[in-house]
Amino acid sequence: GGTVCDDYFDTTAANAICRYMGYTDSTRWTNDESFDIQSNYEITLDDVSCSSEEWERCSFSEYANCGHSEDVFLSCNSVEEEQALFTLVDSRGRAIEGEQLGLLLYRGGTV
Repeated sequence: GGTVCDDYFDTTAANAICRYMGYTDSTRWTNDESFDIQSNYEITLDDVSCSSEEWERCSFSEYANCGHSEDVFLSCNSVEEEQALFTLVDSRGRAIEGEQLGLLLYRGGTV
């Protein structure tokens, strides 16, 4: 698994990913290089652009042209069910739940 770059990323993309992971929507998102573990991952998703809040309506590239300072951190609320395509992890790489800002991983599975 790897991190997600913030190029083209917006609130619609954040909501689409949170919904795909089984949450109702996102509470906030940001970009940063604040977790030591980020360098342990390649950046594997870039140019995420969504026309609606459904992942199926999103386009993206699996070729990244950015650095870890552009990694997406995402906070979602109200868990409904869990999906494996995206994962939120804390600063130690552990999967997180609830309203907590975490590093967004693509195809990361449970760490």
